[in-house]
Amino acid sequence: MLKEAELPMVDIVRLADAALSRDALHLRELTQSLLREHSNLSAIVAPITDTRRLITAAALIELFASRRNQIPPRWAREAGALTEPFYLVAATEHMRRLKELCEKESPEALSRHGFYAPPDFLDFA
Repeated sequence: MLKEAELPMVDIVRLADAALSRDALHLRELTQSLLREHSNLSAIVAPITDTRRLITAAALIELFASRRNQIPPRWAREAGALTEPFYLVAATEHMRRLKELCEKESPEALSRHGFYAPPDFLDFA
């Protein structure tokens, strides 16, 4: 049986892809699955992928770790930020107030990586 840190990282890359495509339903499903499988988020190893997906995965793992009062993995803290802001909720393109809310109240774990979302984004996590 594989140890937690040895589990395949496909879930993290798929999680990043769902976030980048703004597929909210798929992102919620993958988040629930990831959190069921990984009780210790600091043990998750960095996915081998492109920089954009790595930063996305890092932002999400940091968000989940902060909400669970855990320390995120080192790779997530060191992943850096996107060069341009990315709004994780597609409606921000059409709703100025929602965009402003995201810019002002986005969870710090997301905004420090260049992502913006409402303060309750994936709040169940």
